[in-house]
Amino acid sequence: MIAARIKPVASEGFTFRDANAPKQLLSGEEVFKSTCAACHGAGIAGAPKVGDPAAWKARIGEGYDKLLAHAINGLNAMPPKGGNPDLDDVEIARTVVYMANQSGAKFKEPEVKAPAAAPAAAPAEKK
Repeated sequence: MIAARIKPVASEGFTFRDANAPKQLLSGEEVFKSTCAACHGAGIAGAPKVGDPAAWKARIGEGYDKLLAHAINGLNAMPPKGGNPDLDDVEIARTVVYMANQSGAKFKEPEVKAPAAAPAAAPAEKK
């Protein structure tokens, strides 16, 4: 009972991540659920509701690149990256594809480029 009372509060409900580890990119569905669903799930503040082809038809007609630019830079009431500056542009691109495809588009999932390999260290000279 004493151990439970003195246990650090930060141990409950938090996931600690190594800030130096490579970032694990989220899927479009994961980003939608964590960031975008608040507005695009219910059509709040003029946001087109995901799954409503009529609300997305004109937007999809503008093309993927324009939708992506709006998602990254913000538009009207939507802040850049849906208000989550920690999201990578690839995560935003995946989310645009996910949301638009749920609403009638046929966009292709963006490719993720592998990070450039670090140059190999020169072998040490023998003396």
